[in-house]
Amino acid sequence: MRLLVKKLGRHMPEDVVREELENLGMCPGSIAAPLGQPRPGERQSPPLKPHFVSVGRGSEVAKVRSLTELCGFRGSVEIYIAPKGPRQCKG
Repeated sequence: MRLLVKKLGRHMPEDVVREELENLGMCPGSIAAPLGQPRPGERQSPPLKPHFVSVGRGSEVAKVRSLTELCGFRGSVEIYIAPKGPRQCKG
């Protein structure tokens, strides 16, 4: 199951997030940091961005969803629901 951990620093390395979750007794699968860097002249992205964390179904989901603080940041955890349909260009 894929979860969205909101409000972590955008430059937070995946291995730091993994280590923090493991120290809390959880076994995360894959962890993905936010993608993309702003292009020259483009507005800067917000300093706090979500990270994607994959965990096995069952008690792991409940453990991760109960977190209110991770890596020194206060945030929230939600179940990730992929957008329906193709990605749209914004231009």
